[in-house]
Amino acid sequence: MTDPVFVKKLDSGHQPSHNCLVTVSLSIPWAPSDGEGEPLCWKLIAGVIEL
Repeated sequence: MTDPVFVKKLDSGHQPSHNCLVTVSLSIPWAPSDGEGEPLCWKLIAGVIEL
């Protein structure tokens, strides 16, 4: 998970509520800056919103 605030809460013992939204952002494929070769991976960012 890439939500550092939520991960910090979990590490300190926080129990999330049963009502949460998980948001996901998916970017275009990542490729080396030299433009050589096929894209290697996708950039994925996730966050948790407690309701």
